[in-house]
Amino acid sequence: MNMKHFLCLLFCLSFLLFPVYAQESYETYSGDTFKTGDVLTLGDFYLSSTKYSHLKYAYTDTYGKVRYEAFNGKDLPFSKVTIREIIRPEDKNMFLNEAVVFALESEKAPDKKLFVEIDRAIEQGEIVVNMPEPVIKCEEMTLEQMFICCVRVNKLPIDDKVVLNYISVVNKELGQECRRDQFKFRKLKGEYQARLEKGMADFDFTKTYFIKVNNNHNGYDFDHKGYPLSYPTRSGSSPKQCIPFNGFNFMPVNPDQAFFIPVSMDDAEKYEKRSRGTGQNGYVSPLVYTVVYLQPLDKYMELPKGKYNVLNVENLYRSTLIGVKVKGLEVYDNKNFRYNLIGSALFEWSLVNLFLKDHGKGILTPSL
Repeated sequence: MNMKHFLCLLFCLSFLLFPVYAQESYETYSGDTFKTGDVLTLGDFYLSSTKYSHLKYAYTDTYGKVRYEAFNGKDLPFSKVTIREIIRPEDKNMFLNEAVVFALESEKAPDKKLFVEIDRAIEQGEIVVNMPEPVIKCEEMTLEQMFICCVRVNKLPIDDKVVLNYISVVNKELGQECRRDQFKFRKLKGEYQARLEKGMADFDFTKTYFIKVNNNHNGYDFDHKGYPLSYPTRSGSSPKQCIPFNGFNFMPVNPDQAFFIPVSMDDAEKYEKRSRGTGQNGYVSPLVYTVVYLQPLDKYMELPKGKYNVLNVENLYRSTLIGVKVKGLEVYDNKNFRYNLIGSALFEWSLVNLFLKDHGKGILTPSL
């Protein structure tokens, strides 16, 4: 190869390599950095059930003017898009609001020219920041499973009231009909009582389930490196240190773990920066969305009997109480319970731990 051919080859290679070094990047208000060529995941719709607020597509109207319309499509959430261009307002103020916009290419809509106002989309969960794998792969606990478990562990008498409530759990409309028509209830009682009793006999207490709970954190604890959690409830409807959900009260035998999510200072700072929004007005919403991984216990949970307790806690809570081992937590700042993770934890508990906790009595008695 002579010098002339060598220089020509070098010149061509420089054009091929140039885009690698010339990739434009942008750091969002939340501290996430994206560059052209990056692949993003679309989140869920913020306000509408079918339409994005900050993802738009371009079209030309009848007068030949380019316009931007909110993009819709129920199959778009959690699909992939690729950043093709980063458009800064000083170059082109596309949406007339001085926002940085990403031009995107979508795997679901390859024929559309898509644009996203990236900071607002992150703030409102229309772009996924992180979406981890579940800490435990298991099934969601159904309302019927909760009811069956509760009746069994509390040794509730299977009378007409319990069977009628069970019918309502299985089929809400049928339950309402049975409440109005006692003859219909009498015809169905035997069938549903048998189903309930079989469910109680077959219930698998070795399995782990998950539930999804809207709850609050109580601000970052710098000493313990994490967020204390609380599970709001109507006054008097749940005992302390229970997780209320769907009318039941899950009583964890490891409340110290169930009511705290470890989060590093760096991750907490990033979450709170994202939570404050593009205006960074200093307000961090305490509302979080927690996936609780739990294993129901085939144990009769003993309620506390305080010396000055004016409430009959047995009458109030017995028919709603389920003892559980909390085996893990995932805490999110997005109502979808799938992405924008704040922190997660996996707890290891053995049956030996549980029996030692109660001095071998076989009755679990966490403090309330």
